[in-house]
Parts: sequence; structure tokens; C-alpha cells
Amino acid sequence: MSTPSSLWQGPVADGPDFTRNLGAMLAGGRSARPTLFEFYHNVPLIRRIAGDRPGEPDYVREIRAWAALGYDHANLGARNGFCFKAGDRHRDRSISLNEGAVISDRDSCERYPWPQVEALDWSYLDIAAAALVPGQVLMASGPGGVLENVISLVGFERLCELISDDPDLVQHIVDRVGSCLLAYYQRVAPHPGVGLLMSNDDWGFKTQTMLSPRQMRRFVFPWHERIVAAGHAAGKPVVLHSCGNLSPVMDDVIDGLKYNGKHSYEDGITPVEEAFSRWGSRIAILGGIDVDYLCRSPIAEVHRRTAALVAAADGRWAAGTGNSVPEWVPQESFLALIDAGVGGRPRVRHAA
Repeated sequence: MSTPSSLWQGPVADGPDFTRNLGAMLAGGRSARPTLFEFYHNVPLIRRIAGDRPGEPDYVREIRAWAALGYDHANLGARNGFCFKAGDRHRDRSISLNEGAVISDRDSCERYPWPQVEALDWSYLDIAAAALVPGQVLMASGPGGVLENVISLVGFERLCELISDDPDLVQHIVDRVGSCLLAYYQRVAPHPGVGLLMSNDDWGFKTQTMLSPRQMRRFVFPWHERIVAAGHAAGKPVVLHSCGNLSPVMDDVIDGLKYNGKHSYEDGITPVEEAFSRWGSRIAILGGIDVDYLCRSPIAEVHRRTAALVAAADGRWAAGTGNSVPEWVPQESFLALIDAGVGGRPRVRHAA
């Protein structure tokens, strides 16, 4: 099952090769050929590329689509219920940073049902790994990151109050979230099908980080340092996905936390071309074609901009969006990015 497209011509002929391409870039080298990076795709796009097979888990279909599109990796979040459950929100896609909070003090923190990582079923990792094609690896991402989950559980305004009024409680909550996330990454990192980790934790607004750099270094960064270390101990690179203006803490990301790659860029904050110029010699710059730009720009312009950066980066940039591929991104514009991002490599006929 597929939908006709002027751009989509089927899987890239030479297939994934993480070790020589994305993996080499994350190790500080150059990709052997133009390569891609993404966080996640929307369901209609996945179905367009991979079709549907009766009884197939959604994440297996997604893995097939990632390979068909030309990625060296496929993102795999926790598929066993590992998450931090917050309260109800009135919207799913656009939410308040104060809505759904369930922890307000020490008693509510102790009553909260913290996830028990070792008690969960991890067999989905084996199922996912069996679906990989040769050369393809899994990217294990989290159910949000340290700061993102603390804000979800406490609420942003309440968190700011507690930092002033009861910093010890803030530290306790952060430590509970961080220890659960660290246990998750320590569990998934050694799996042979996992080739890299993603710590997905939004830190910033358009003009600044959500907390001050000093507060980030006190509460948030120590757990990120442990997560990166857990990946490196298993021989796996670790990527940070974080939205917002991170310029004041990029030296921390690179030199302190020792992330191998950074993802998420917006033209209104730091265009990817600028990010590559500023930090591309020190950390892998991943994706960055702004999502709003994708929605508004002519297809030919999307292809031109992507191809120009592929050529200028010379194996040190992985093409992709600035954040992810939500349903409102025109599919033809995204496929134009893909086409330019793989350098126009030969394609074979698609068979779902």
C-alpha cells in the first residue's frame, strides 16, 4: 500500500549503514555518504511509506519505514509503559506548562507512583531488533527528559516557587525523576540492537533557557551527565534533543555533559546553518530544517536549502527537520528534504 508521489520512489538502494555514516559522524568523524537524522514521524506518513501488515506492532512498521526512507537508525521509545504519569490536560497537542501537575509538596512526592524500571517487560527490544535491516540500529529515546518530566509533574510556576522556597525538595523530585531515567537508559543501552541513545528534554524558550544556567547546572545537568556516561559505558553515542535557546549552555552540552550530537533547531532562534558554523566542529549537528519553514516554503526551495547544507557540511551534518515530522508538515515538502538529504542516491521500486 502506498500513495503516488512525484518524489517518493521507494527505498534508497544501498540501504542503512550506521557504522560508516551516522555513527561515524557521532564519533567525531565524517559520514561516508549523505545521511539523515530524525526524532519521529507522524502515523499517516509511516503508513504511506510502509503500509499495514495484520498483527504487526506499530513500532515494527515504523522501523520498516525508517529503513525505506534511508535512515541509518530508527527511533524507539519505551514500549512497555515506562513513563511519568501526570494529571489530565484539556489539550493533547498544545499544553500549559502548569497544567496536569500532581506533585506540590513532600507528601505528594512520596505518594506519587514512581515507575519501577526493573519490573517492566523489556521483550519489545528483542522484537524491534529482529525487525531491523542489515546496517540499521535502534535509537532508544526516553519518555521525555529530566527537566521536562519535573515540569510536567510539578508545573513550571510551582517549580520556580519551590526553587526559591524549598530547593531541597526540588532536588529530591529531580533525583527521583533522574534516577528512574538513568535506570531506563542503563537497561536499554547494552542491548545489541541499540546503536545510540537520545535524551529528549526540552530546556528552553525562544530567548533563554527555562531555568537559569546556574539552576540548570545545579539541578538538571548532573543527571544528564550520568545518562551520557551510561551510554558511553555501553559503547553507544548519546544525542541531546532539546528545543529552545540553548546558546548560554552549549559549552556545558559539549564539554561538560559530553553529548555526541545535538538535535532541534528553529530559524527564529538559531538557524541550523548558524549552529553548524558555531558548533559543528565540536559536536554533531543533527537535523535543523525548520518545521515552520517546511510548512511555508516551496518544495524546490526546501530541496535547495537542504542540498546546499549537505554540500557545505561535507559529511558532518545529518539532514532532517528542526524538531520532528508532525501531521501538518506537507508530505511532499518533507520528502523533498529526504531526497536532498540522501544526496540523490539511486532508489529502487517500493514494495510495501
